[in-house]
Amino acid sequence: MKTVKKEFHYVERILGIGGNTVGAENFIKNKDNFVSFDSSNGCILKNQHGTNAYVLIDFGKEICGGVRILTNYIKNKPSKVRLVFGESVSEAMSETGGEKNATNDHSPRDFTVYLSSLSTLEYGRTGFRFLKIELLGDDEEVHFKNVIGVCELPDLERRGYIKTNDQRLNEITETAFYTCQLNMQDGFILDGIKRDRLVWSGDLFSEILTILYTYGDAENIPNSLVFLKKTSGKGTWINGIPSYNAWWILNLSTYCKFTGKKEFFNENSDYVKFIIDEFDACIAENGDMDFKVTGKKCGMEFFLDWPTAKTPDNIPGTALLIIYALENLKALGYNSDFSEKSEKICKRLEKYIYMPTEAKQVIALQVLCGNKNIALKDKLENGGAKGVSTFMSYFILKALDILGSEKAFDIAKEYYGAMLDRGATTFWEDFNMDWLEGSSRIDEMPKEGEKDLHGDYGAYCYTGFRHSFCHGWSSGVYPFTVEKLIGLELKAPAFEIIGLAPGKGEIKVTEAVIPTPYGNIEIEDCEKKIPKEIKII
Repeated sequence: MKTVKKEFHYVERILGIGGNTVGAENFIKNKDNFVSFDSSNGCILKNQHGTNAYVLIDFGKEICGGVRILTNYIKNKPSKVRLVFGESVSEAMSETGGEKNATNDHSPRDFTVYLSSLSTLEYGRTGFRFLKIELLGDDEEVHFKNVIGVCELPDLERRGYIKTNDQRLNEITETAFYTCQLNMQDGFILDGIKRDRLVWSGDLFSEILTILYTYGDAENIPNSLVFLKKTSGKGTWINGIPSYNAWWILNLSTYCKFTGKKEFFNENSDYVKFIIDEFDACIAENGDMDFKVTGKKCGMEFFLDWPTAKTPDNIPGTALLIIYALENLKALGYNSDFSEKSEKICKRLEKYIYMPTEAKQVIALQVLCGNKNIALKDKLENGGAKGVSTFMSYFILKALDILGSEKAFDIAKEYYGAMLDRGATTFWEDFNMDWLEGSSRIDEMPKEGEKDLHGDYGAYCYTGFRHSFCHGWSSGVYPFTVEKLIGLELKAPAFEIIGLAPGKGEIKVTEAVIPTPYGNIEIEDCEKKIPKEIKII
């Protein structure tokens, strides 16, 4: 397993001080990584008259990890300090235990630590950009030398990138990559770095594509697939959700299509067969689905995306996902043992491809499963970025392109750009365009009369401050941009046969590198360098 590399982020802004706090601006000036006997140019927090001193700092961008604290002098040894990490300013200033759903779920972000004199210590492992340091106790005094954000990143070489003549799109794609990169932890792929910090089968898909287009064959992908198989086995649905078994098949097929690792596929084909057999038992001849007939507990029997949860579209969305996964498995062509049963399952579920639906996510899957009704284009374009979700953005943008829409990038820039304009440096678990009206930036405290974009919004399991502002599944705009602008289509596993048909429009690729098992495809303006093992048709 690859080692993790650490990246230091120094304080960029002081956003607030309280009590007797002196020299907070020195946190911006100092770049010392270890404490020394030089106590000049530090920051002093001193508690007096029952008032706690604190400082609120901004590291400039979201990071995954903790904080390194350098202390010179402490009056009472050891001293207690409260650390409150936040993905927004308001979260860093919140109180856990009820205020707008501020929690310590999965990775504690609000806790008390002890500090000693002349020490360099690290605390915390979560997702954050902002930090409040509050000195606790009466008659306390601490002299800080520096505070540094410590970001943990995968120790892998980035091979692929894409640059265009549209700077807004460039900012979006790089933010999407960085969001995914932060979630590549300990050789696995997490869904969020604050919450949940878990390997979720559905969440992996956009991350896998983003990784394959930037790092190539990274160990995080097979590690995550094997982990899900191992921890789910045959006694439960993956992650407790039937549809997440379809995602697992899709993820396996996608990974093997890009890498050509037939041996890895064969090692896991028994589990593919098991999942298909389970679907076969749960899907009636008329296409009705009952995932409880296996006796397995269903955390959510039907689930596609949070915005479709508890809506009628959740059922067709689940069916369409199964069809899409099985069609991608068939297209891979590695094993025909379960092709007949897969085709029968798809035939039973065919009615959902043409069923009236409202959610853009579900409409997009209908298009990807073969429904080319031009009326669906109007539905997907209607309202622009309204109705787009971070999880399913890849599919929505892909469907728009398939239907010949010229608005895919306009919608992507409207949707993802709105997050950037409100201070985001990574993309979120979910985002609704309706949240923008009358709401604040995430890098400022809400002003009087403003709604808190973090604390006052969210839904389902991610209300308020529990909402993750760095979720890897939101990176789908990156692979869509590559596939649309380069016109890349894999016609055979391992890039042995590809299609290259650059998209038409005002946005052009200026530079791009695509990792393949045979080396990199390199594009610069109109020039292309293609490994000789790759055939273009």
